[in-house]
Amino acid sequence: MRCGFCGHDNPAGAKRCKQCGAELKIQQSKSGVSFTENEAPGTEAPVKEPWKKEPTTAAERAAAYNSAAKPLMKLFVAFAVIPAFLFIAFIFFMVFVGFPKKDKNQSGVTRKEITIDAVSKQLQKYHSLGTKNYKIIEEKVKAKDPYDGMFGGDGVIESTWYYLEFAGQQYALGKYETIPGVNASVPEGEWHSNYYSKSFEMSLNTASLTLFQRTGVISERQWTVLNVTVNGTLPLWVNWEESADILSGKADRTRWQNRLVTLNSDIVLEIGVNEPIKLTEEDLSKFRENWFFLNRIIVDYEGIKTEYFLYE
Repeated sequence: MRCGFCGHDNPAGAKRCKQCGAELKIQQSKSGVSFTENEAPGTEAPVKEPWKKEPTTAAERAAAYNSAAKPLMKLFVAFAVIPAFLFIAFIFFMVFVGFPKKDKNQSGVTRKEITIDAVSKQLQKYHSLGTKNYKIIEEKVKAKDPYDGMFGGDGVIESTWYYLEFAGQQYALGKYETIPGVNASVPEGEWHSNYYSKSFEMSLNTASLTLFQRTGVISERQWTVLNVTVNGTLPLWVNWEESADILSGKADRTRWQNRLVTLNSDIVLEIGVNEPIKLTEEDLSKFRENWFFLNRIIVDYEGIKTEYFLYE
């Protein structure tokens, strides 16, 4: 009888293999089963899966790797991206809801958006600005009384300021008040701002040569530079049409000579000259006639400046 383990031929009826000692009876009971030299009894051949094709090319191996990596990518999104999103959401929540809002009264300033009909009408009329184009801000400022209530009160001074916010810029805004002995005919509700001040300055510099020649005070061979600067606020009725009226001689001089206008603005003409020049009262009267909107004239000769006030 041939041993299925070592292949030794044993005599008939033998119970054990003389070569390896394996029981031949057990091998006989498993009919149709034989073992090779490399297989031990009880081992099973690996199960083949014909529907699964082993990757052979680089592209197939890359595809197999990506397929295996997808679950890991999902885990990365879950544990990295989602916490980051929650953190950003928390920051937004704290900024807009959670953080305590500053009490503006504690700093002595309270700001709020308001509506002033007179200002809205004038901005629409003179500058074609609708109410959606700007904001009017009222600011109440509290400050300690330097006299500490010596003359009554609670030792705190409260003042109100107004601002015009347009196109990301903030401009001063104020109301003309009637001052006894100066002018009692200022229309109630007339306002002033520096919204148009720089534009008006540019228009005056454009027209300065024409206006200067009208005075006939200084000859062309005597002056070298003409420069107009506009500081402070102007009435809201000053616009590009007013600039054109000034150049054409159609502007309302009486309205400009209102002292309330000059109290809030400082319009200066600086004249550079190449020889010493002194303006007489007659010269100044010519400037008042043609440059009625001016406050001051500065004559500059080699750095030496002489200042003249048109309205004392």
